Amino acid sequence: MGLIHPTDLGAWQTSIAARQSPLRRTRHRFRSQAPEPAVLLNPGPDSEVLIVVDSLSPSQLAALVAPMAHLAADRVAVLTTPAASAGSQFGQHLESLPITEEAELTRALPGLRCVVAVGDYMRLGALAGSSATHTDAAFLVVQHGILTPFAPPLRSGAELLAWSEADANYWTAGRSDVSARTVGSQLLFAAHRRAAELPPRSSQNSLTYLGQLHGHELPRRLMARAAVNFCRSNDAVYRPHPSEIDLISRLQHRLWRMRGIRFDLTNRPLTELDTEVVSAFSTGVLEAAAAGMSSWVDFPDPPAWLRETWKRYGMQRYGTDASRPTFASADEPARVIAHIIEERVAQRR
Repeated sequence: MGLIHPTDLGAWQTSIAARQSPLRRTRHRFRSQAPEPAVLLNPGPDSEVLIVVDSLSPSQLAALVAPMAHLAADRVAVLTTPAASAGSQFGQHLESLPITEEAELTRALPGLRCVVAVGDYMRLGALAGSSATHTDAAFLVVQHGILTPFAPPLRSGAELLAWSEADANYWTAGRSDVSARTVGSQLLFAAHRRAAELPPRSSQNSLTYLGQLHGHELPRRLMARAAVNFCRSNDAVYRPHPSEIDLISRLQHRLWRMRGIRFDLTNRPLTELDTEVVSAFSTGVLEAAAAGMSSWVDFPDPPAWLRETWKRYGMQRYGTDASRPTFASADEPARVIAHIIEERVAQRR
């Protein structure tokens, strides 16, 4: 099974909105229609590369920020949110500029040659995508998580930098207007490298369930039932996803704690925990496996697309042999991505 919406971004956005909870849809309906603010860091005539960071999630930091270490800082601008711009993830920036529309972004980057993002399905990526079109800049999409049929379509003309050949074929299937290269996953590469630096784990007799209540791929009620039943049956600790901060998730967490479910609220990196890991299909299952931790997937009566996803990533069901990623990188993906960025910049000078 391929993407549900392989080319139509508008249809994808409509389908995602339809899967939101009634409370979230109501809040969105009454929210101000003014454009969300954006901040451009280090704009200027020498900025040939634009990195678009929608959030400071570990997956985006690995996919988008890590390659910056291999690029000349004075040639890279960053488009991000005001909250993210206040952090130290982008190093020292000499200048920042508020951005509300594409024309402002294009004017601020007269030498733009290459845009790097996780896609154009969110506002910042859409702004940068429009600017890339107007300036004939390359638009690179770096894969930052597991692909399912519910993934957004690639922008026409985009070049995908995929984790594996299977993922590249999956996301570009039936498309002649996009291209792809396999670069590996910086997230998994870093997990494997970090594990080698840590002392041996004393044991792995505890079990942690990675929450995914924020996701739209499966109904929340089924995800919640799968999580709580697994934790009860296996005395597992529930680790909420960082996005589980909405009102419904917080109420769900409170109810589970009242019913005796234990929670991991330490915010420690997953790969530093002395535990085994289970989830429905979280990227954390692969991250844990890359770090040498035992990990599995579990979901009652999984739909066909979920079984196919498990197979594509080498995820194993709980009760069988532990999962093993089906792909690995000999070279650091961040370095490979930076080299591709340099190539695209040179081609457009």
